[in-house]
Amino acid sequence: MKKGTQTTITTVIFLSLAMLFTSIILVETTTKQLVYAQNATSSNQTPTSSNVTTTTTAAGVTDFKTLRDGYFAQWQQLNFQSGFDTFVEYGSVQGYGVYKEHPSNIFTPDTSSISLYVEPIGYGYEERVDEKGTVLYSFNFTATINISDKQGKPVTEPILAEFGEPLNSHKKATEAFMPLTLTVDQPLPIGEYTITYTINDGKSGKSFEIVKDIKVAETVS
Repeated sequence: MKKGTQTTITTVIFLSLAMLFTSIILVETTTKQLVYAQNATSSNQTPTSSNVTTTTTAAGVTDFKTLRDGYFAQWQQLNFQSGFDTFVEYGSVQGYGVYKEHPSNIFTPDTSSISLYVEPIGYGYEERVDEKGTVLYSFNFTATINISDKQGKPVTEPILAEFGEPLNSHKKATEAFMPLTLTVDQPLPIGEYTITYTINDGKSGKSFEIVKDIKVAETVS
């Protein structure tokens, strides 16, 4: 990095992995209630139709598991990639799909943090057995971030990030998300920049890039 010509930037990068097991439990619970309703007799009778049995058709838990197995079979065919990504307000990410979106790719000169919310898909799992004989599925990611100006000249050296120990799950979790937050020590001068995020899958060895053009301006529109 050339002294005196580049902005110093350090980074704080966070990774959150949401598995949404609660939603799976809710689906199964609701399904059981619907199946039970199939054998219920309606108490609502009309003069032209009495003792009519109301039957509700619903998929059972077994059907749900079959659908889920089919989903994982398709998952294994996916390329490791971003299923969705967007700039979000710093600190607003509360869970999978729960965030406040930044209104545009424009940031003001006093911006101290730039956060990108990413939902990776197609990542791999490592199956392992713990000391109790329980089968667990682990996965983890690393990231490299490069920032360059409009002419393609690097503004900083590549920023490396590791997310600690792999996450061990009892299920093959597919709803992972990562808020990548760049903390800027010195404000970026007004101008246009390109941020390249390279996300690496620690299990499959695959990677993908997200390229985002941003603009630093006096006002955000």
